[in-house]
Amino acid sequence: MDKGILELLGRIESDKELAAVFADCLHTGKHLNITGLCAEQKVYVAMALARLNGRKAVFIEPDSARARSTAAYCAAFSDGPVTLLMPSELSLVSADAASRDLELTRTTALSELATGRYEAAVLTAGALLNKLEPAKVFEKRIIKLKVGEEADRDELVEQLVANGYENVPQVMEKGEFSVRGDIVDIYSPSFTEPVRVSFFDTEIDQIKTFDRETQRSTGQLDETWAVPASVYAFPEDKRDGIAELILNRVHDDLAKMNTATREVRRAAELLSRTATADAEKIRNGLEPSGISRWLGIILTEFETALDYVNGDDVVFFVDEMVDIDARINAYAGEYAQRCRDSFEIGVAPTCAPSAMVNVTKLMKL
Repeated sequence: MDKGILELLGRIESDKELAAVFADCLHTGKHLNITGLCAEQKVYVAMALARLNGRKAVFIEPDSARARSTAAYCAAFSDGPVTLLMPSELSLVSADAASRDLELTRTTALSELATGRYEAAVLTAGALLNKLEPAKVFEKRIIKLKVGEEADRDELVEQLVANGYENVPQVMEKGEFSVRGDIVDIYSPSFTEPVRVSFFDTEIDQIKTFDRETQRSTGQLDETWAVPASVYAFPEDKRDGIAELILNRVHDDLAKMNTATREVRRAAELLSRTATADAEKIRNGLEPSGISRWLGIILTEFETALDYVNGDDVVFFVDEMVDIDARINAYAGEYAQRCRDSFEIGVAPTCAPSAMVNVTKLMKL
């Protein structure tokens, strides 16, 4: 880190009273309110106090705009990665050509949080409401590759597919992979360049970065990793069970629907087709584009983004609690309304609202 930045961060020690009170709060678990600062000053004070106490700063911001600004300010006071976690769109719509950009940024952020590979992190309020796989389960999905280690090419391909990667003729976008003989190209969402993994029999012979346009090598690596390209995964031994859960839930929903009118009959038919199509995708290890509608019954065990953070290593800085509370309630209310509207037209089942953590429980954390 630049010496000037280090010196600037170190100046927080000159405010001995603030430093002492902050250290006491860390020790006792008390809250500390700091007021009268602009956005840039908030980040500076937070980063400096966290560094002084050997911790990482984790910010919770009301909305995406403020989260991006805070992340940019954090980058000025850090020489390591700044993780930014945005909320899920919680889409209830089936769309084969849906953009994956948001999901890929979320898998990267969740991977960094789960492994601790960040210097500072910024979480949006809405992201705290999203139900997630347990952090340990998600972390195990990160594929680690090292030159000289034993590895089976076909098993690697299966892992990539299970983790949401798309098999393509030539890798061009994040979340894609391609296979040519003993070579597997992988574009992890967390990297700026794809990697080329070469096998010699059952051993990893080489790992190189390459330019996706020219396909020429740009560097050589001893090891690399590929973070998941989907937030959720469906292990092979659980796929049939999950598919049956979906079909049984919709069967119950249909039994309660009054199909006396044409509109309700159409909604019931669409809901049945949607459930059948989604169940079939899950049986094949694929994530339906409207997966949010089923999370309430699929994730029998879940965690939130806060559980992905090692509380012993960080300090949480909550920016404008009133705004955060308002944004959380607005995010939850908007999704609840979409669930009601979607059920009426046969797009979402009655379990769709359960994709989100209960707001009251979250505020007690």
